[in-house]
Amino acid sequence: MKRGYIDTPHGQMHYGAAGTRGSYVFLLHTSPLTHAEYTGVVPILAERHRVVAFDNPGYGHSDPPPQPPTLADYARPIVAAIDSLTRDRIVLVGTHTGAGIAVETTTGALRGRVSHLVLSGTPLFTPEERTYFRSRTVRPEAARDGSHLAHAWERQVERWGEDTGMATLNWGIACGLWATDAARSPIFACTEYDMAGALARIDCPTLLLNGEGDPLLENDRRAAPLIPGARLSVVPSRNGPSLPYAEPKVFADQILAFIGGR
Repeated sequence: MKRGYIDTPHGQMHYGAAGTRGSYVFLLHTSPLTHAEYTGVVPILAERHRVVAFDNPGYGHSDPPPQPPTLADYARPIVAAIDSLTRDRIVLVGTHTGAGIAVETTTGALRGRVSHLVLSGTPLFTPEERTYFRSRTVRPEAARDGSHLAHAWERQVERWGEDTGMATLNWGIACGLWATDAARSPIFACTEYDMAGALARIDCPTLLLNGEGDPLLENDRRAAPLIPGARLSVVPSRNGPSLPYAEPKVFADQILAFIGGR
């Protein structure tokens, strides 16, 4: 991937990109990861498309949104960055909180310009899930004895599974510690968003694509009937909260089949 920055009125957006032909495909990642979640996906999609994977605002090298942020605040710099690259119709892909931002973007500033939408782990929350995820957005303050790092490690093992390799766990911890103002993450913004109402306003072909081991698979199952004409695809995958990271070829192939020859 070629990496770079795009200046927007809302701060700089960092990205990784590949591909020189075809329609644009934009990828929005899970929190608190970075665009590297799509490292294995980008080269496959780039054989036929121009692919851009953003660091979402406040994550990786992208500037943070104003505090406290809403999903609209996360969407604004992404829309500005997309507009700087193309005014044509685009394909938009989002996982977990990235899926939430993608929904806001598709039904808001880019309404009518998204030709195909792919969601994985849609943050359509029950009241109980809202309470749970709001509690998860608060992390312990840094302690001189390093106990906050032990807490971060426990969170990553819980998130990715006991059998996950050390490299993945270390990457997840580094992303979480690196993230700007993690206590007010897009997870919290998703809990305050009318996701059900937004899903009903989606006006483009939509694929809900997830793996059997994803903790938000049932959320996709609940979301599918709310989106006009949406299709749900559940594929075998290793444990973990990110299908594009765990199964990049499966993820990319399903997207290519969905969007066809565009």
